[in-house]
Amino acid sequence: MNYQDFQTAGDSPTFVYNGTIYNTHTEFNEDSNEIAVILVEQGKTDWQYVVEFDADTQLVKYVEETA
Repeated sequence: MNYQDFQTAGDSPTFVYNGTIYNTHTEFNEDSNEIAVILVEQGKTDWQYVVEFDADTQLVKYVEETA
Protein backbone atom coordinates (compact mmCIF):
# COMPACT_ATOMS: atom_id res chain seq x y z
CA MET A 1 0.00 0.00 0.00
CA ASN A 2 1.28 3.46 -0.81
CA TYR A 3 0.09 7.04 -0.67
CA GLN A 4 -1.51 6.81 -4.11
CA ASP A 5 -4.04 4.35 -2.66
CA PHE A 6 -5.36 7.13 -0.42
CA GLN A 7 -5.69 9.86 -3.02
CA THR A 8 -9.23 10.42 -4.23
CA ALA A 9 -10.86 13.26 -6.07
CA GLY A 10 -13.32 15.74 -4.60
CA ASP A 11 -13.56 18.20 -1.76
CA SER A 12 -14.13 15.51 0.87
CA PRO A 13 -11.83 12.62 0.01
CA THR A 14 -12.79 9.28 1.50
CA PHE A 15 -11.07 5.95 1.96
CA VAL A 16 -12.84 2.59 2.37
CA TYR A 17 -11.25 -0.01 4.64
CA ASN A 18 -12.95 -3.29 5.59
CA GLY A 19 -16.28 -1.88 4.43
CA THR A 20 -16.01 1.24 6.63
CA ILE A 21 -15.93 4.65 4.96
CA TYR A 22 -13.45 7.14 6.42
CA ASN A 23 -13.11 10.84 5.73
CA THR A 24 -9.46 11.73 5.24
CA HIS A 25 -7.33 14.73 6.09
CA THR A 26 -3.76 14.97 4.82
CA GLU A 27 -0.88 16.88 6.39
CA PHE A 28 2.74 17.20 5.29
CA ASN A 29 5.52 17.48 7.87
CA GLU A 30 8.59 19.05 6.29
CA ASP A 31 10.79 18.38 9.34
CA SER A 32 10.31 14.61 9.21
CA ASN A 33 9.57 14.43 5.45
CA GLU A 34 6.38 12.52 6.21
CA ILE A 35 2.84 12.68 4.90
CA ALA A 36 0.20 11.95 7.53
CA VAL A 37 -3.25 10.81 6.46
CA ILE A 38 -5.81 11.05 9.27
CA LEU A 39 -8.80 8.72 8.96
CA VAL A 40 -12.08 9.64 10.65
CA GLU A 41 -15.01 7.25 10.32
CA GLN A 42 -17.96 8.98 8.67
CA GLY A 43 -20.45 10.21 11.26
CA LYS A 44 -17.81 10.42 13.99
CA THR A 45 -15.60 13.28 15.13
CA ASP A 46 -12.60 11.49 16.66
CA TRP A 47 -9.96 10.05 14.38
CA GLN A 48 -9.40 6.29 14.34
CA TYR A 49 -6.10 6.00 12.46
CA VAL A 50 -3.13 8.05 11.33
CA VAL A 51 -1.15 6.54 8.48
CA GLU A 52 2.37 7.97 8.07
CA PHE A 53 4.04 7.83 4.66
CA ASP A 54 7.59 8.63 3.65
CA ALA A 55 7.24 11.64 1.34
CA ASP A 56 9.97 10.42 -1.02
CA THR A 57 9.00 6.77 -1.45
CA GLN A 58 5.29 7.31 -0.60
CA LEU A 59 5.36 3.98 1.25
CA VAL A 60 3.76 3.44 4.64
CA LYS A 61 6.15 4.03 7.54
CA TYR A 62 3.70 3.19 10.31
CA VAL A 63 0.05 3.21 11.31
CA GLU A 64 -1.15 4.62 14.62
CA GLU A 65 -4.56 3.57 15.97
CA THR A 66 -6.49 5.28 18.74
CA ALA A 67 -7.13 3.29 21.90
